[in-house]
Amino acid sequence: MTTGAVFVRAAAAELAPAHTRPMNGFKAELARRTIVRALQTVAAQGGGTA
Repeated sequence: MTTGAVFVRAAAAELAPAHTRPMNGFKAELARRTIVRALQTVAAQGGGTA
């Protein structure tokens, strides 16, 4: 599994319990994209290493 796929799965798992309403359903997708982008940014900077 690629790193990008892992990030997408992590974002989906984090947002799984979220309940959207008719007027704010777009926010779940926005949050998913934001989480994936943040993880990609940290990974590109070499972050997350112990």
